[in-house]
Amino acid sequence: MTIALEKILTISADEWSKITGRRLSDYEARGVHIIDEEGANEEIENLHKIFASKVPDNAEVVVSYRPNISLAGTGGRLNYRAITSGTVLIPKEKK
Repeated sequence: MTIALEKILTISADEWSKITGRRLSDYEARGVHIIDEEGANEEIENLHKIFASKVPDNAEVVVSYRPNISLAGTGGRLNYRAITSGTVLIPKEKK
């Protein structure tokens, strides 16, 4: 299952915690990093979907999402190198 795109946020974990009233100590934080090289320009529109598909199923939200994209063109074709990263918050199991 892929995380819903509206749960991929650019705000920090602290900001998310303040907005939602949730305690960060109730969550495990994990980094998710995707490197996508030599993609065609049509694929660049789907980077957020590619990233979402790599998020663990049990994640509640992604915070601090940052896409970093560089473009280069040769022979009429536009290629990119993208590094996308974010921090997933996974609810800790209750003991």
